[in-house]
Amino acid sequence: MAQVGIQVNTITFNVWIDGYAKSGQMDQASAAYSEMQARGLVPDSCTFNIIVARAHKFGLCWDHRLDDAWELLLGAIEQGVPLRVTGFNALIAAYSKEGLHEEASELYRIMNKLGLAPSSSTFNYLIMGLCNQVKLDEAQLLLEHMTDFIAFSAYINGLSRLDYVNEAYQAFAEMTSRGIVPNNITYNSIISTVCKAGNMTEAFKLEQNMRQSGIACIMKFTIDLFSLCNHLCFLVFF
Repeated sequence: MAQVGIQVNTITFNVWIDGYAKSGQMDQASAAYSEMQARGLVPDSCTFNIIVARAHKFGLCWDHRLDDAWELLLGAIEQGVPLRVTGFNALIAAYSKEGLHEEASELYRIMNKLGLAPSSSTFNYLIMGLCNQVKLDEAQLLLEHMTDFIAFSAYINGLSRLDYVNEAYQAFAEMTSRGIVPNNITYNSIISTVCKAGNMTEAFKLEQNMRQSGIACIMKFTIDLFSLCNHLCFLVFF
């Protein structure tokens, strides 16, 4: 492009890097990033987000290259690249998914040092990671910092996957007592957990509350849950 008199800039390189990332060619994307810097062009937050986890579908995180993503982050911070919460969230989600809670927590601390305010998604990923590692006390502590629908749902879903019936039910009760309305996914988690524990009376009560709250209930969802414990007699058809 420069040969024909067209000046390249950061946006030009972002498009180029994005093309490589979309096609899964992360080595080429990283090489383009290096060339961008060699030309004296300053990467921006879009550049970083594209390489780390472009639209949460492509990038180093999705290529399971977390070490490379970490090095890129440290380099971006050192160079003064303006970063956004979305880029950090992608990294935190990837580390939490891999069970690397210490790294995810370190990213959270770096965010705070940079003055970036964590979003509900940040706490969502951290809480899910902690629940997967059965670090429930730490997860509950984080919940106190972000008591919204997403955080509570992540906590309840995590407890439900671990079959922590009492803890999941208590969290659900606290969620509703604070006026936070659960959706059908949250209801699905808590009803399934209660159902597996054999408490069909409570499961049926929750299912009725769900309907009375105006939350859509899929018939297959109801059949699957109640047939799980062979209590189809509780099923009410509408």
